[in-house]
Amino acid sequence: LRPEDMLPHISPESMKITVCMRKRPIFKKEQTGGEIECVSVANPRIIVHQCNIKVDGITKYVEDHEFTFDNAFSELETSEDLYEYSIKPLLPLLYSNGVITCFAYGQTGSGKTYTMKEVQKAAIDDMFSLKKKLYGEALLTYNLSFFEIYGGKLFDLLNNRNPLTLLEDANQKIQVQGLEERAVTTPDEMAKVIEYGHTVRTTCATTSNDTSSRSHAICQIAIRNKEEKIVGKLLLVDLAGSERAQDCQSNNRQRRLEGAEINKSLLALKECIRALDCKGPHVPFRASKLTMVLRDSFVGSSAKIRIVMIACVSPGQSSADHTINTLRYAERLKEQPTADYEAIGKAQMAEKEKEPKEDPKVEPKIDLKKGKKYCEVRVMKEAAPENVDGEEDEEEEQKMPLRKSNAEEDWEYLKKTIHEKDDKVTKELMDFQEKAGAIIEEEENLFKLHMTCLKEDARLLTEEGALINKLQNMEEHDIDDYISEMERLVKKKKELYENLFSEIQNFKQHLKEEEDYHKKASVSPSVY
Repeated sequence: LRPEDMLPHISPESMKITVCMRKRPIFKKEQTGGEIECVSVANPRIIVHQCNIKVDGITKYVEDHEFTFDNAFSELETSEDLYEYSIKPLLPLLYSNGVITCFAYGQTGSGKTYTMKEVQKAAIDDMFSLKKKLYGEALLTYNLSFFEIYGGKLFDLLNNRNPLTLLEDANQKIQVQGLEERAVTTPDEMAKVIEYGHTVRTTCATTSNDTSSRSHAICQIAIRNKEEKIVGKLLLVDLAGSERAQDCQSNNRQRRLEGAEINKSLLALKECIRALDCKGPHVPFRASKLTMVLRDSFVGSSAKIRIVMIACVSPGQSSADHTINTLRYAERLKEQPTADYEAIGKAQMAEKEKEPKEDPKVEPKIDLKKGKKYCEVRVMKEAAPENVDGEEDEEEEQKMPLRKSNAEEDWEYLKKTIHEKDDKVTKELMDFQEKAGAIIEEEENLFKLHMTCLKEDARLLTEEGALINKLQNMEEHDIDDYISEMERLVKKKKELYENLFSEIQNFKQHLKEEEDYHKKASVSPSVY
């Protein structure tokens, strides 16, 4: 691809789901090691030039894999360019009951965490400046929470990595029990809190990277009015480093289970986004912990939901397989690609050139029913992106269907949907991920049972001590009563630990089954 092939970037304002791609520059140490670039980018196209060998085992050839996204950013473009055409145009939605979710996805070492941090910094500054422009000195509070999903478990990154519990209430709303929210008042304070959360995030060594992010990190910024009602939410999700099934073969069981859980959540995420895009009959958000905590990103008024996926790729030939898998995953998020890209891009550029340089006029108004102060922003002849007084736009609002289901039903629905739409994901791989998820959950239940046994054993030990003390302090005692009481205590202990022993044996059998599933899945293609 040549520089003259590049088309202008388009704004995501009119798109419910925006898929962007970013290529990082090649590092000097990679060039020193003989690495060559195999990725060329000219917005909105990207081509991966993959070196292959023919079936004769001798002849080499180059196979080109071409993809098209809403926006594609080369190594020559900055993080500011990416932010300008991904998150920035959507921020006004945060002040009109909107939910904006931004994902950074890609192979470990592709620059996704760096990209997410840069996007976070820019979004923080613009959020506060936009609030001042729209609301003036009106009371709005920013409440920040930051947690990670590691190995199917939730941990609070702002509260000593305390474990969290995921619950669903009677209204099918997802609640993260025990999650700490911090009220922040300045951009600098918010940036420092987020940076602290990044420092305590879980990383582990894998065959792909020595410091691979092995957790999904979710930073949630909720904006509340003086009545403590949420007027908008921004979710910044740094997804775990993507790993194919074959990349986990040399890792121990823990890394293998982590990888399977990550892959399972990424599959669930893809199907939830696709359901939102094509207005599917059901959103299987209960199929993974990740999609459960992000329920509001998929379910609700589609006019107020925006999703941005930033797929980050490495430029080197040694990462070509990973790059292709990342781009395939991102490509499948939308059923319909952006139509007539060139016409849209030119029209938006023409509109941008016509925009006046002066600041937009802000006209405050008061909702007498709710007693809140609002502002309408008028730039040229365009109205605000949403009705900021809280009234719904009946023509634009389209709510995603929501039916009652549980995690097992959503997983079965997910498997059926993937089987029909994606032949790259084999039954063996899905079975392995299901088994790995069951192992993680069973391990947690076994740990809880063990703790329960210890507490009950301690209680029984206290009773035994009281019985012994009573026996020693009595000159005369009834031996039948002593034997009967001692028999009762020992019988309870026996039942307690026999039950625990039985669960341990079952768990060992399931671990053996997991190994068998892994062997079958290891020869399957990537989930991406």
